[in-house]
Amino acid sequence: MECLNPFPIVFKDTYEFDFDKHKEKFDMIFSQIEPENNTQLERDGGTSSVSRTYTDPPHEWPEFEDFKQWLMDRTNMIADVWNFDARCGLGITESWCNVHPRGAYTSKHHHQGVAIATSSYLSVPPDSGRFLIQNPYEHFKRSEPVREEYHMAQYDFIPIDVRTNDVLFFPGWLSHKTEKNFQDELRYVMSWNISAMQPLDRASPKEPRNILAERLSNQG
Repeated sequence: MECLNPFPIVFKDTYEFDFDKHKEKFDMIFSQIEPENNTQLERDGGTSSVSRTYTDPPHEWPEFEDFKQWLMDRTNMIADVWNFDARCGLGITESWCNVHPRGAYTSKHHHQGVAIATSSYLSVPPDSGRFLIQNPYEHFKRSEPVREEYHMAQYDFIPIDVRTNDVLFFPGWLSHKTEKNFQDELRYVMSWNISAMQPLDRASPKEPRNILAERLSNQG
């Protein structure tokens, strides 16, 4: 029997980050994060630079300029699959990085108001934990005779295997978290949020979203 998925919501691609070139810069940023500024989503030793998302975020670093173009090419394709209004430009609004030592993880959350969220696996030790998404049909499961241990066993979360250089794309409303890192080597994950911008009139309805996004950002 074939399993069909006519409404895809999670996509994966790969990009060669060459993380060793960026590791020192990320580690310097993490060393400057005060405990009171570390998001509570990071548990058991995890650290996030999300508090600095509006001060020197990774998407504004020149070393990620090629990745930015690569990422926007794919988010524009996903926007077409999801039937986004072609008048809406897409723009990167926030970015940050998380680091997980042994035992650390990111707890359940979603990205409020974000059209397309991305997770880029800069460095993933083997067997250091998977990405977990909550069943988007969870509310409908309430009418079904699920197993008694359904919630306690977290059957409502679906694991996605990830490796170094994997990039995941998913809607911001999708609840997700990570498994714990059970390896001694650090796990580094970078997140970029893609938001839809306000529609505006334009000469051609076929104008690419990335060009429109640039026009909108220049207006600011």
